[in-house]
Amino acid sequence: MNSIAGDLNCIHVMSGGAPKEVFALLAPKFEQQTGNKVKFTYAVITELREKLGAGATADVLVLPTPVLDSLAKDGKVRADCRASSALSASAWW
Repeated sequence: MNSIAGDLNCIHVMSGGAPKEVFALLAPKFEQQTGNKVKFTYAVITELREKLGAGATADVLVLPTPVLDSLAKDGKVRADCRASSALSASAWW
């Protein structure tokens, strides 16, 4: 895991703003059940793409498939570690 600030008990998620409300509801339950903290970075997709292109890292990226494809093509993310998901409570926990 490539967690921020070397904290192995913290999962860094970078995402556009659309799933923010869902994550706000689900993250506390995840943290309670696992003992891991979740730090979110929300921004518009173009800003996230620029940050990742400049070397920013995250443990989880919640981005559209074409953006992930582009980042993988540029060698900024691993193409073999991707999963598709619907944003619902049953899909995450």
